[in-house]
Parts: sequence; C-alpha cells; structure tokens
Amino acid sequence: MNATVSAPADMPLGTILYRGVFNRPIQVAIKCTEQGQFYTLQKMATSAGTLGKAEDFNSPVPVGSVVFKTSMPGVGFALNSGYTVYDVPHAAAVCVNSSNCIWNGDSIVNAASIMYLIKTGPITPGTIIGASLPVYSELFGQDGFMVTTMAMPFTGSITVPPPSCTTPDVAVEMGTWSVGDFRGKGSGTEWQDASIRMTGCDNFYGYRAGHNLDNGGTASLSEPVYKNKYTVSLSPQSAAIDSNSGIMSVAEGDNSASGVGIQIGMGSVASAESRLVTFGNPYQQDISSAGSTMTFPLAARYIQTNERLRPGKADGKVTFTIAYK
Repeated sequence: MNATVSAPADMPLGTILYRGVFNRPIQVAIKCTEQGQFYTLQKMATSAGTLGKAEDFNSPVPVGSVVFKTSMPGVGFALNSGYTVYDVPHAAAVCVNSSNCIWNGDSIVNAASIMYLIKTGPITPGTIIGASLPVYSELFGQDGFMVTTMAMPFTGSITVPPPSCTTPDVAVEMGTWSVGDFRGKGSGTEWQDASIRMTGCDNFYGYRAGHNLDNGGTASLSEPVYKNKYTVSLSPQSAAIDSNSGIMSVAEGDNSASGVGIQIGMGSVASAESRLVTFGNPYQQDISSAGSTMTFPLAARYIQTNERLRPGKADGKVTFTIAYK
C-alpha cells in the first residue's frame, strides 16, 4: 500500500477510502498420515478488536463483513474473502474421511480477497502503517492438525491529511437605486457579484485509492478514483419570500424599504437569472486536487415583490454553510 487520501469532516460514514484486491486462483493440496474430516479455518491475527459490521456504517462493503479497528480513530478495516465468520472451522464437504485433500474451496479459496479501509467516525488525521493492520490467514487440514495455507500481511502506508479551506465573509455592494428603476412586480435591478471564495485550501487528494496483487507478485497501485466534493447551502437571516426562487425580504427597521426583496442566483451576473437558488438546498461541486483557491459563483439583485414600493434601506444577510466531503 502507498497512497494519500482525503477524508474531510463531512464525508459520510461508510465511505471507502482504500480498496485492495488480492487474487489467488490456486488450489491447495494437503496430505495427512491418517484419514479424517478436513476443515478450513479463517482468522484475523493481530486484530485490535472489532467495530461492528459493514452495514452498521451504511457502507457499500458486502453485507456481513466484519469491521476491525485500525490505529487511526475513525477508520476501520474490512475484508471480503467469502466468509463473514472467523475462528470457526468449516468442514470441507469434498474431503470426508480422506488422507489426501485437494481443496477447491467451494469457489472460495480460488476467489479474490478484497480489503477495505472505511470511515467509521470522526477521523484523527495521520498515517496508517500497513504492518499494523489485521493479518488475514486461512488454515487447512484435519482437526488438531491444521496448517496455514495463506496469510495476507500488509506493507507500506496510507496517509490521511486534514484538508480544509478558509472562507471569509462575503460583502456584496448592491448599489443605490430609485423607485423609478423598477418596472413592476417581478422586475429587478442589475445583478451584482456575490461569489463565495474559499482560499488557502489544502490539497484534496480524493479517495478510494487501491492496489491489485496477483499470486504474491508485485502490487499495482492506483490513484484515488473519486474526487472530494463540497456542498454549499444558503439560508436567509430574514424571512424568505420565495424559497424556490431565492427571494428573501430585506432586514426590518424604521428606515427599511418595502415592496422589494433580495434575489440570489447561481453563476455569473450574466447567467444567474437562469439558475435561481433554492434556500436550504445543498449545491455540490467537485474539489480540485490542486488546492489553492476555489470559487462558488453567486450573484444577487433587488427584485420588486409588491405592486407598491417605499424607498429606504434594503440590507440583508444570508448564512452560507459549506460541507467538505
């Protein structure tokens, strides 16, 4: 293993951070001095304990897979080898009362073992050393005389840094307008840039890196498959006039204007009217792995909401919530 993946705080539980495949299309032959029932046994050596099952974390890892602890809080280890029960011998139906058994594994020993690192809770950033992960092994033989036919230790490391951005408040200069600039209910002023700029962003490396290993050879490594994402949702601090069209009332006060609201749209000042914001709805964007600065384009304008207008102050505030996933 050798990868860096990003697991921001708002990434859903159960997300696969890393996936490794071990292909083993080989048969196992065991010869004993006496006839008897043959068994296979699957176990986890050096395990630090379990956290539950994959479905406890809504993970796409196969249902029933046991999730083991790792050295990193918030990250669990799971393995899909065809078995969900460990440390319990399974009788080999094809090797009853025999002294020589070629184990074809009921299509299990010949299959691939797939390991997963998944998010199980708040993650403490750091590095997981491969040698610290649970070692999966399979034993085969007769009762009391079983030998290890396969062990799957790990080398290398997985680094999980804590990516984030700085997001300053956004001040929007709406301009000064007269009652005569409006042409009736639904008319508005020129759009003004209200974009949210995220600065000083760390590198977001993505997630679900992995490896593929055939018959104990050299592992081929793959970069993260999925990009990290962020969502932005907007909530007005004053009353919403039309949440689905991004229209909010101006702040109340003795000198406040009436008959006018503030409207917010996504995109540039030239395109915002064609994609109006829905308050409370999360809008999702991919995060560039390069870090630096990201911009979520927004624009705002005044819009006439009643037939009659009264001039005055027309201030407003919106809370934006950004979640990194």
